[in-house]
Amino acid sequence: MKKKHYSQILHSLIVIIVINLMLSISLGQATTEIIGMINDWETSTPEEQGMNSKTLDVLKEYIKKNYSGIYSTVIIRNGFLVEEEYFQFSATTKRNIYSCTKSFISALIGVAIQEGAIDSTNNSVLSFFPDKTFANLDDRKQNMTLYHLLTMTSGLEWNELQVGYNDQNNSLYTMWEANDWIQYVLDQKMVDEPGKIFNYNSGTSHVMSAIINRTTNMSTLEFAKSRLFDPLGIEDYSWPTDPNGTYKGGEGLELTPRSLAKLGQLYLNNGSWKGQQIVPEEWVTISRIDHRPPGNHSYGYGFQWWIHPDRDIFSAWGYAEQRVIVVPKYQIIAVFTSYMPNYEGDIGADLVDMFVIPATPSSEITLPNKTINPFLVTLPSILIMVTLRKHRRSK
Repeated sequence: MKKKHYSQILHSLIVIIVINLMLSISLGQATTEIIGMINDWETSTPEEQGMNSKTLDVLKEYIKKNYSGIYSTVIIRNGFLVEEEYFQFSATTKRNIYSCTKSFISALIGVAIQEGAIDSTNNSVLSFFPDKTFANLDDRKQNMTLYHLLTMTSGLEWNELQVGYNDQNNSLYTMWEANDWIQYVLDQKMVDEPGKIFNYNSGTSHVMSAIINRTTNMSTLEFAKSRLFDPLGIEDYSWPTDPNGTYKGGEGLELTPRSLAKLGQLYLNNGSWKGQQIVPEEWVTISRIDHRPPGNHSYGYGFQWWIHPDRDIFSAWGYAEQRVIVVPKYQIIAVFTSYMPNYEGDIGADLVDMFVIPATPSSEITLPNKTINPFLVTLPSILIMVTLRKHRRSK
């Protein structure tokens, strides 16, 4: 990280601390006043929800100066839309949410199980495709279950995160070129026992879209519209299909940032939206648990959700930094839409740590083995924070 970038971060954090000190007392006296409604979101000022609008202004200025690839940010607290900014495009512009699509697919699987269309996550994957014959069949492939697809532990040979998406050696790129995507994915040879190794695989997420289609007798889009989109008030969307008409399960769903934020709020509310249980609470709970096999990992993985145990958050995370970050402790949802394909860090979570959580004066900044109240942060402490951010650069 360049010296100039260090200086910018230090300046921004110092401003946050000063602002929080000035406004902390008045924020503690705030009472909720609903300002209006936007796209089914009740809106409120940050102060009415115990947040510091000046700190969020610093966030927006920091993004403008440092991340030209970030298109929008939406901040929700206590179920209220308290801040949004569109650096490019507008609030009504749909964007490809890439792998955040996976989290919607997971929700639909949970609903399908609750309704009895799918027995359980223990169902054999191959049992959903009795009309197909797959190559490289062995006991391991026959033992591969829906649970293994949800947790990215299928055991299939798959090369996705190891090379660029435009590289012909990328398994997802090769799948896109195939005539039958389901056949291509499940034809791959087994290289591990199911459940043993985490290996990121957008192809198996697409297989789950086909499973939804086959078990519900509805297309994935029809099922999503009736079970998720309509109850959530999501009306503007676009969802492409594979060559055989199956809606893409690994990526491709297009939504507005406000609609994307509803996914985060739904999971923060344990599957409930405006008093209606949309996704089973038990499913949401198990989706937010780390199912990744033991190992030296920076992140955990639930049911198509990334788990950040050191930050006490979980998130839907798409290519080029599409993010839905859920912070249960502070009842916060932070959405970022972007196009930053070459950045290898964790921009969204860093911005939440540096600006969004500190905008809540009662919050504390949690670091490994150390908790620091933002009002008491000294300059050396800020330097420690910046250094830690620098080294958090691997997924």
